[in-house]
Amino acid sequence: MLLACSGDSVPPTEPPPPPTPVPTTVIVSPSSAEIAALGATVKLTAEVRDQNGNPMPGAAVAWVSSADTVATVDGTGLVTAVTNGTATITATAASVSGTAAVTVEQVAAATRVVPDSLTFAAVGDTASLAATVTDANGHAIEGVAVEWASGD
Repeated sequence: MLLACSGDSVPPTEPPPPPTPVPTTVIVSPSSAEIAALGATVKLTAEVRDQNGNPMPGAAVAWVSSADTVATVDGTGLVTAVTNGTATITATAASVSGTAAVTVEQVAAATRVVPDSLTFAAVGDTASLAATVTDANGHAIEGVAVEWASGD
């Protein structure tokens, strides 16, 4: 039984509403990536967490590359290699962000020699050959040292 000493009644107090989740952390995965061919892609994801460490699925995330000339990133976190180098990819939710380091370094996948055959008319004749080294997507790799050898 509740008794009051005066004629004024005090309304019951309701508990305060729970605090609104606020982004406090953005975790980008993977935290680093290496891309071996121009035009190749890698998918990054961002996990946004609130002030209590709880995931915030569906939180809006903006993506940006520190070097669009090396690697671009779209609104879903898909990174595309443009040229050799490094870029930092940043995912931002509200005022917090997380990053991933992306390195683009082409790896040789094929070598083409031009011309692909030679016919000599006389002993002592010479000819010049040229070699082009390409990555897995067929993009030329500049500055690659090519070793030449003859099978005969």
